[in-house]
Amino acid sequence: MIVLNKKISTMKLSTIFAIVVALFLSVTAYSQKENIALPMLDEPVSDFQLADQAGNPVKLSSFKGKNVMLIFPRGMVKKDYWCQICHYQYADLADLEKNQQIREKYNIAVLFVLPYHHDTITKWIEMFPKQMEIIEGWKYPKDSSTLSDGAIKWAMTARKLMPKSIHYNDQNIETPFPILSDSDRRLSIGFKIYNDETDAPQNTPAIYIIDKEGKLRFKYLSQDTTDRPTYDYLFKIIGSLL
Repeated sequence: MIVLNKKISTMKLSTIFAIVVALFLSVTAYSQKENIALPMLDEPVSDFQLADQAGNPVKLSSFKGKNVMLIFPRGMVKKDYWCQICHYQYADLADLEKNQQIREKYNIAVLFVLPYHHDTITKWIEMFPKQMEIIEGWKYPKDSSTLSDGAIKWAMTARKLMPKSIHYNDQNIETPFPILSDSDRRLSIGFKIYNDETDAPQNTPAIYIIDKEGKLRFKYLSQDTTDRPTYDYLFKIIGSLL
């Protein structure tokens, strides 16, 4: 009986220990989920860590000493339909990196964030060739003689918003900037830009510029899909931080 009691006591202690550990982990996880604050100008931005398109962890604080441009594209517009301007936003910046080496020029890290799981991020990347084709079709319709006034106006708007003709090889889609998976939406919710639309979870398009000390120096929340600051404008702001 004494041996049995010892076993029971040991089992009880093991159970209590397991419960304590579980509670500790729960509290820790809860605390981690609570530490994303709304970014305020001239204040430090909450640190975070998310996985990129290759599954590698990316932590904001690891870029201390560099400026950081944090870009939140809209993502989904509605079920099975994605924002083409968002793809162009990435492609345009990738083109600038290729031709002007902007990361070195401005001592900057560029991070894109989407509120989706890794497999959805992969699909988003695979859409680049098709999305660029759609944009070219908007800008230069095949039969312009039959276009409505609205379509003609949109073609002119698209040419102004997305002037470059960018083409992708679907066998080799280059993604020079990390595309981070905010799968639990913790960062997007903390920044108060997440919109839980039916069948189309998405973010309000937003851009944040963080200086070398980790403080927020600029933020822009779009009021419309086409409402985006140009990169020329953004680089003037970044240039002032050098």
